[in-house]
Amino acid sequence: MVDVTGNLETTEFGALTLQSELPSLGEATISTNGMGDLMTGSVKVVTEGLDSPIGGVLRFDAPGLGVAGVGASQAVRDAIIPVRRQMGSIDTGAALRNLSESELTLTCRLMMGGEMVEMQTVTLLANGQTAMFISELFEHDTSDFTGSMRCTAPAGEQEFTGVAVELDANNGIFTTLPVVPLDADMMSREEMDSDE
Repeated sequence: MVDVTGNLETTEFGALTLQSELPSLGEATISTNGMGDLMTGSVKVVTEGLDSPIGGVLRFDAPGLGVAGVGASQAVRDAIIPVRRQMGSIDTGAALRNLSESELTLTCRLMMGGEMVEMQTVTLLANGQTAMFISELFEHDTSDFTGSMRCTAPAGEQEFTGVAVELDANNGIFTTLPVVPLDADMMSREEMDSDE
């Protein structure tokens, strides 16, 4: 998938690494070579030391639609994504990745006007990921739908990340959407409300 050239080398585990340290405020570009079959997966970047923050962007090319860039995803326990669908044209898809070393079952709610329309669970293997359109995850009629999708991890320490895109094949539009983290206070308030 990637030509190992320049400052890149492969580790014994098959990961890519830089041969020399990335300078402060520096940058590195790693591109796939476009050869081989289309693959599904995710990218994880690891730095040494807590004082080594790094940012990044993944650039996706959807043949016939265009190119969209997705910034680094935050680790979250609860997040909301704007979604919409118009049959035959616009559709929203999300990719979710488990950041923990054990299986994670997310609760995902399709919402409209702040109210839950439907709830489904998504189980992710340890360090696993999945991607789906809202019409694939939910049974509710989304043929003409505008709302949001909220995904929540169970109580505990497990976290996930997400990326969302909107495709409009008729108009050749490929757009990234925000995955908005919701704070822990909101989760606890809702849990207290449901206990009453």
